[in-house]
Amino acid sequence: MPRLASILPGCRARRRMRGSAQCAAAALADLAPTGKLRAAINFGNPVLASRDPASGQPRGVSVELSRALAARPGVEVEFALFESAGRVVDAARSDMWDVAYVAIDPARAQDTLQSPATVIIEGAFLARAELPIRHNDDVVRATR
Repeated sequence: MPRLASILPGCRARRRMRGSAQCAAAALADLAPTGKLRAAINFGNPVLASRDPASGQPRGVSVELSRALAARPGVEVEFALFESAGRVVDAARSDMWDVAYVAIDPARAQDTLQSPATVIIEGAFLARAELPIRHNDDVVRATR
C-alpha cells in the first residue's frame, strides 16, 4: 500500500534554538521563504486532489493539509498545480513550491526531506473469476 509523505525541501533542524522566537522565525523562513506557503498540488492521484467541477479550483486532502499548515503561522497559501507526482518532484529543483504531497520514495529523498506518511492509500486488484489469482502473491507469481 503506497504511503504518502509531505516533502519539505527547505526545512532544517534548529536544535540549538528550539522553543525560542528566533527558532519560530527561522522555521517560518524555511517553510515559507517567500512569505507565502507555496503548496504543490498533484492531480495525478484523485485521492489527494482534484479540481472542483464548477470552479476549477483545487480541492482534496492535500489542499486542506496545505491550508491548515499555512494557517498555523498565519501565512497565505498559494497553490502550484501539477498533473502528476513526477512533475511535482521535477519542479523541486526549480524552487516552485515549499511543500508537496507525493508517495514516499527513497530516490526522491536525495533532493527532499520526506515526512512520515500523512495519508495511507490502500490499493486493490480485480481479476476475472476464472483466473488463478486470489492473493497479492499470486499477482507477483503471474508476472514472473
